[in-house]
Amino acid sequence: MLSVAVLLVAATAQAAVVNVDIQANGGSLASGRAAAPDASGNTTWNEMTTGSVTDLTASDGSATTIDVSLSGAQGFTNQPGPNNLVKDRIYEHRTHDDNAFTFTISGLANSTSYDIYLYGAYDNRSTVNFATDFTIGGVTKTAQALTLEPATLNGTGWIENDHYVKFSVTSSSSGVITGTVSNHDDNDPNTTGDYGILSGMQIVPEPATMSLLGIGGLLALVRRRRK
Repeated sequence: MLSVAVLLVAATAQAAVVNVDIQANGGSLASGRAAAPDASGNTTWNEMTTGSVTDLTASDGSATTIDVSLSGAQGFTNQPGPNNLVKDRIYEHRTHDDNAFTFTISGLANSTSYDIYLYGAYDNRSTVNFATDFTIGGVTKTAQALTLEPATLNGTGWIENDHYVKFSVTSSSSGVITGTVSNHDDNDPNTTGDYGILSGMQIVPEPATMSLLGIGGLLALVRRRRK
């Protein structure tokens, strides 16, 4: 029975929201729901201070096999901000390499639908542009970074395509989603204070996916009990 319980827990965990707070060492870990829906109001976040994190914890505290890695960014930084999610982040500057960096989410269910929330950051200096392009599967969306983010992560006040972008995508046959991050005006030679910012992400199975993952766990239980 213990092995059956483990199967069910694993299936449930894969169907839970996974929150990732990207920050430099010394930053404060986010706590709250941010923009993604979480019917139970769970608020657990994973801290990412290096180029990769593995076996992330779901928002309800359960274990998952989901990993996130970042490559090609210029560096991590802590900056002023209204909440612990956006005040620390990873970035690229338009003069750095090819002005884009890559994120990879792996360990997902194979060929399965997910909503991916990606957070930028606002800066009130007139000489700096934080409008950030996020691209997944050839589709680009821009977090315009025009207004200050909400003071808390209680699920209200977040503006799509301003503070964050949302992609509804399907993982690969090996359970992977990849994308890139760059400043929206990287190709404008007249702007020099341009940064592409990623301050955090939320990985949310779509409702149908949650049901299928739950059914998968039940089928595993049935098969095991018949043996």
